[in-house]
Order: sequence, then structure tokens, then C-alpha cells
Amino acid sequence: MSLAISIDLEDSHREFTLRSHRPNDDGQLNLIFHGTKFMYEGTRHSEIYRGRLYDASAAKDGGREVVCKFAYGKRTIKYLEKEMQFYEGKLQHLQGVYIPICHGYFVGQSHEGRTACLVLDYCGEPIEDAFSELDPTFKTAILHAALAIHDAGVMTFDWAERNVLNYGGLPMVIDFDEAEPHKCERTMPVIEGKPAPRCTDFGCSEIWQLVEDLRLWKPNTIRFLGVYYPLELAYDPHKLAAKAPKHMSPEDAYKEARRTIIEHGKRYYPETVKAWRDKKSKENKQTSRQPTKQAAKDAKKKSAKRAAKVATKPRTPTPQP
Repeated sequence: MSLAISIDLEDSHREFTLRSHRPNDDGQLNLIFHGTKFMYEGTRHSEIYRGRLYDASAAKDGGREVVCKFAYGKRTIKYLEKEMQFYEGKLQHLQGVYIPICHGYFVGQSHEGRTACLVLDYCGEPIEDAFSELDPTFKTAILHAALAIHDAGVMTFDWAERNVLNYGGLPMVIDFDEAEPHKCERTMPVIEGKPAPRCTDFGCSEIWQLVEDLRLWKPNTIRFLGVYYPLELAYDPHKLAAKAPKHMSPEDAYKEARRTIIEHGKRYYPETVKAWRDKKSKENKQTSRQPTKQAAKDAKKKSAKRAAKVATKPRTPTPQP
């Protein structure tokens, strides 16, 4: 199988043909790639172009929108070949779900010398926002993709916003040239909204760091006077205040600890804080409307005294006509 490549840009035109890396693909259909947009240059000697892929043996229709990742030179080709092996190996079942569909890997000669090309479906552009600023649903989808990739036995070593595409509201993960085979040793599920476990307890540093970057966990520490302390101290302002510098008075340390705990709650547990405040407000209103037990007893005693006084007071005889 061959790939006839034609790249037409405003200031240049190039044509060359590459062949499938598999020797037994010779009898298969031939493909044509017409590139019309230079997307970006890779970190190594590589280039990515966007265009359309056609079946050379069929009537030319609209084709399929794809990207071609070109690598030039022995060292760069080695990385691209490694990426291809993951697409066609451990990650093959994730194509079209969490990673782009791969249409082949081709090698040969071009104006740059030894050349290789990986053809992938075009699946949108890289996300623009930081992981922490993404929509919650999109964050969860990224986590599912990462877990699926790890469960397939691959560690990417390159989780970054530039390697996550927005494919119609769903993430597609790309760039596996630095990936390595991996047996994920995470020991627990990721429970969103819970305090983060320690990385050593979680068992997988890459997933742990990604979840931290996505801010799917609540922090397991509290920042008090510029220092991070275990979250357990947030339950008692006296214990947190005890961590204050010695030059700080106990009263000021307690006030600052209480303020820190309240601000921490507002930021990371706003719903819990609101529910607690609503409950306290309701209790205060009920307390202000209802007399206390002691007040009720006092009122009862006064009422009894008045009744006794009335009962013992001698009555003035009513004059008879």
C-alpha cells in the first residue's frame, strides 16, 4: 500500500510517495493525501499537516479529514515508529473512543531525506483552557480516557493541555512518542470531590498528578500562615493555631486559624458551609421565638403565685339593698 502525498500551501508545493511499513501490504489499496494546512512543527524534526485522505482506486469524493505527522531523520523516525506501535498495539481498541483512528504508517524518501508519516483522523484542536479551568464534565471524560490508557498498559509521560483535543465536546488524547509500557499499580478508585490521598498511597504517580491538575480532588492540606498542614487540623482551630509562630499571640493565632478554616471551607466546600450556615440561622430564629426552659419555669412560677394570691385575698362583701 502506498500513500501519494501532495502538499499545497500558499508559498510552496511538494509531492512524494511513501509506502506502508508492512511488506505484506503491497496488494492493498493506495491512498492519496492532499495537505492544505500546516498545523505546527514538532519539538523534534517533525511537521504536522492537515488535509484530506482519499482512496486512489475509488471515485474522488469528499475524502476524510486527517492529519499527517511527518518525521525526518533516523532519530525522529524512531520516536514516530514507537508512537505507531502503540496505536496499532496496546491502544488499538481505544481508537475512535479516546484516541484518533490511525490510517497507517508509511516510510520512504522525500525532499528531507529519510521520511516517515503517521496518518490519523483529524479530531479537533488542542484545548485552550488549563486542566483546572475546564468544564467538570470534560474533566471527568479526560480522567476516563487516562484510566483507559493506563488499563491498556501505557503511560504517556506527557499529560499536557496541548495533547488533549476537543472533539465535539469529548477529549481525544494524542502524542505517544514518549510513552512506555506500564502496569498501573493504583490501589484505589478516583472519587471526585473527596480529599486527595497521598501519592504513595494511591499507587500511580501519573494518574495522581493528572487528577491533581484537573482539581477533581479536594486538597488534603490547609494553608495556614504560608505553610501547608494536614487537613485534620482544619477541624479544630485551637490545634491549627498551635502551629503559629511563637511571636504571635494566642488570641491572634486563634483568630487567624478560625478565619483560615472558614475561608478554606468557602473555597473547597461551599455547599457544606452554606448548609451549615442555613442550619445555624434556622436554629437561632427558633431560639429567639421560643423561651428557654428556665424562662418557661420562671413564667410558670409567676403565674402560680398570682393565682395563689388571688385565691387567698379576702373578698369584700357586696352591700345589700
